[in-house]
Amino acid sequence: MQEHGSRFETPFGQPPAPRRKSGLETPLSGRFFGENKLLVFAPPLWYDALVLVCFLGGPAFAIYSLMNGGLQIGNAPMLGFFIGAMVTIAGAWAAFSNERMWCDLRRRTYWRREGQGLSKTTYRGSLDDLDAVVLMTEEWPALLGNSRPVIYRLVLHWRAGVQPLMVVEVERHVVPCHEPMNSRAGLLLHKGSRYAHALGVTFYDNSYYHSPCPVPVTG
Repeated sequence: MQEHGSRFETPFGQPPAPRRKSGLETPLSGRFFGENKLLVFAPPLWYDALVLVCFLGGPAFAIYSLMNGGLQIGNAPMLGFFIGAMVTIAGAWAAFSNERMWCDLRRRTYWRREGQGLSKTTYRGSLDDLDAVVLMTEEWPALLGNSRPVIYRLVLHWRAGVQPLMVVEVERHVVPCHEPMNSRAGLLLHKGSRYAHALGVTFYDNSYYHSPCPVPVTG
């Protein structure tokens, strides 16, 4: 298996089959802790804080509105209650869409929470089960003047596809048409190489050609 720069494919030469999910496309990012002893793929702290504010603030606002006559606009005396309820639902939906993975780099083990909505699954295993970190590019057909939007994704693969793929980081850019589609992928190229080295797997750069979203999200 070659290192950085090779093209990742399944044993049959085909990309892994897409696996659809229902929910929000939760942004994930990788963070090292404890002098690089722990690698965590999780939503940014601001995202978790926003979810918590919605989840706790929504009911508080709804109760406050009921106790104080509600926020009334026109013929909608219960508007404040419904706003609080909708904020609560949004926070719960975002919380149920969260996916996370903790990698203990010393013990070579991981803990993963995967899935959307109520159908979540918890996985525990060895980092030796991982196969590769792959940098992918999705090019949108729409043009913005002389530029086109692209999405870069770092995707974590398991050996023999024993677990669903995990998109561990995403970046969106607008690339001029005269530049290669991977011309703005430098940051994720560096991150992907670092993650792969820490996990003990091969890093593949597939950013130079179009790849559809490996885990489409609906809803």
